[in-house]
Amino acid sequence: MNKNSPLKDSTRRYLTRALFVELTTDKEIEEKYPPRCTLKEAHDLYMEIADPTEYEFAKALLESDYTNFWDHWRRLLDTPDFMFYLEKWREELEIQIRSKAISQMIGIAGSRDKGAAVAAKWVAERGWEPKKRVGRPNKDTTEKERRTAEALISTVNDDAKRIDLAN
Repeated sequence: MNKNSPLKDSTRRYLTRALFVELTTDKEIEEKYPPRCTLKEAHDLYMEIADPTEYEFAKALLESDYTNFWDHWRRLLDTPDFMFYLEKWREELEIQIRSKAISQMIGIAGSRDKGAAVAAKWVAERGWEPKKRVGRPNKDTTEKERRTAEALISTVNDDAKRIDLAN
């Protein structure tokens, strides 16, 4: 990984595709902003860190003295080319974490240490993810959906007027 490669372009925008050798398609950009790493190197780092929140990975990949790595990470998440690979990495990491947790549960199964077994079960069941609510939606949820729908309708109507589709 090339930690000295720039993270922003000359207009101070965060680099996204240009961070990775395989995603850089323009040779001029590649010469001006050398890629930070290959997708294989990023994958290996992602799997080594094994952080389902992706915070530590983003920090290791993007942290520097002159950028906010979390803002840069959020920008990278809006890049479809990168997200294609990240979705695969997320799936692989989930399987890796479950596999380790199951191995721990098997090792603990004969012991009397209930706390360790409960912790391993929490990891295997992805306990860090929020639980899906069952039943009738609460008032806040329905109100949020209504506001979102109204905003969407308003935007579509404004766009239709702007391009002269509406009367």
